[in-house]
Amino acid sequence: MKNIKYKAKKGARLSDRKAQIFGERIEYLTNGMRRGIQPVDLIQDGQSKKSPFHTYFEWNDKVAGHEHRLHQARYVLHSIVQEVHIKGVPHDQRSFFCVKDVKTDENIYITVEKAVNNPTHRTELLNKMIAQLESITLTMKLFRQYE
Repeated sequence: MKNIKYKAKKGARLSDRKAQIFGERIEYLTNGMRRGIQPVDLIQDGQSKKSPFHTYFEWNDKVAGHEHRLHQARYVLHSIVQEVHIKGVPHDQRSFFCVKDVKTDENIYITVEKAVNNPTHRTELLNKMIAQLESITLTMKLFRQYE
């Protein structure tokens, strides 16, 4: 096994320690696979109490059902766009953005208009965009090494 240092993406709900453990396990699971790994592979591996994924997944179906519906709701919020016009040209723009509620520190979704008009949320979203652009730039540099 390669000696790769894994860590959690900024803002992830994983510790760097867990990301290292999970990354190594995924690497182990993919050894000998002719195809890439799929989410179902992690779930199947997690069914074993010896797997590091076992305690990560919710095995109580009643609780897991609610969590799945929350995931579906987040998907809907991430999937809706609206047409905006920039210099007369129509563009699709995400309609709802996830930000931290300053009062409760919980994730909330707000409209584009609210995001733009609230300095705290605008800064948070701009910082997220900068991080995404930096990540994309790094990935492009990595891929260009192989040209």
